[in-house]
Order: sequence, then structure tokens, then C-alpha cells
Amino acid sequence: MSTMWASTRERSAQFLAQKIAAFDPALPVVVTGDFNAAAHDNQAYDTLLTTGLVDTWDAAAERSALYATFHGYRPLVPDGDRIDWILATPGTTVHRAAVNTYEKNGQFPSDHLPVQATLTLG
Repeated sequence: MSTMWASTRERSAQFLAQKIAAFDPALPVVVTGDFNAAAHDNQAYDTLLTTGLVDTWDAAAERSALYATFHGYRPLVPDGDRIDWILATPGTTVHRAAVNTYEKNGQFPSDHLPVQATLTLG
């Protein structure tokens, strides 16, 4: 990974963390996106979790099988990097998190697999 992209990603996470800190703490927050960086393995992820957000994948009572969320229209990679995340405020109940592997006739609708979560906001 290029240092420029890492730096840009980290600055973007810091900016988002500042915006989240300015929100009314009584309001629930859900952040979703293609972060192009593996959860648990980069500074941007760590920065966003310092806001108090939790990774819904980790907090889920139940999870699907994990696949790398970027597949580039190639065969799926079990237990690969999850570069697409759903983060939520603490107190959110995460019933289920899943990586959606839907395809039709061998064709995926995107080069990324969607990450989905069923939540009850606390």
C-alpha cells in the first residue's frame, strides 16, 4: 500500500472522528463504507474505534462465513480481509452480521461483497 493512500485514509478517518465527536451523544451513529483497508489492521480503523464506535462484525451475536470483501470478480477468498465495515455506537445490539455472497449465473453485482448487519440501535 502506498504511503500516500495510507496517509489520506488516516486523515479522512480523523476528519470523520471529529465530525462524530460533535454529534449529540444521545443520537445513534452508524458508519458504513468501503474503507479499502482491512479491519483490525490499519490506523484508520483504529482511529474510528477511538470515537467509541464498535465494529458490528465483532459485536454480532451471529455471523456468516467471512470472505474477503473485495474479490475483483475472481473466486471468493474465505477468511480474507474485510475492507468494507459497518461501525455503530456502543449500546447497539448487533443480532447478525454477514458477508453477502449473492451471485447469479456466476456473475456478482459488484467487485465487492456487501457487508450487512441487523441492528437494534441503543
